[in-house]
Amino acid sequence: MAACMCLGAWPAAADPSTPRVDAERAEWDAQVERELAGVAADAVPLLREAQAAADAGAHAKALELYERVLERAPEFHHALRRSCAIRATLGDHAKALHLCREALALKASPENKMALAWALAEGGGPDDHAEARRLAREAVAAEPNSLYTQMQAAQLGLMLDDMPLFQPAAKRLRELAPDEMPTPLFSAIAAGLDGDLALAESEPERAHAA
Repeated sequence: MAACMCLGAWPAAADPSTPRVDAERAEWDAQVERELAGVAADAVPLLREAQAAADAGAHAKALELYERVLERAPEFHHALRRSCAIRATLGDHAKALHLCREALALKASPENKMALAWALAEGGGPDDHAEARRLAREAVAAEPNSLYTQMQAAQLGLMLDDMPLFQPAAKRLRELAPDEMPTPLFSAIAAGLDGDLALAESEPERAHAA
């Protein structure tokens, strides 16, 4: 599969939630649990508890539980990425970057690349932003059919004022899930940038109706 900065097994900090994205996430989380069960089955309940704590905003508890997962499975990169996401949320960008880089070193997966991209974008300077753009493009190229990855790329493109990153992601979202938020909003912005005023004006109406 795909942020945040994660959010369960997801890669990036901005965590979109729509029916199809939620279904994609559920499938992804099940895959992550299967991976952990293969190396440390006794850590799976801890992983679930950690994710529930993270979803509830109990960041300190979630970090503690992810550390317990990592004690049982030191190279479980998903837990490192999730810890990265929480550290970034708490504003500890140095620690977040360290964790995300460690996860990426263990596995150069699209989700790890997108997670590091967000960490770099949120807490870095111009050189970090350049690396973030590169990583996001690599993640999107590897997962062109992932709604979550495309949403992450579109949001990151807007955050970094990188329209060559934003526009293809927005257009791909319109192909994959035209009626799911925030696709109509992204589509309207992309259409406006392309000079398609009719589409730019009609998309907000769809967004309101969605």
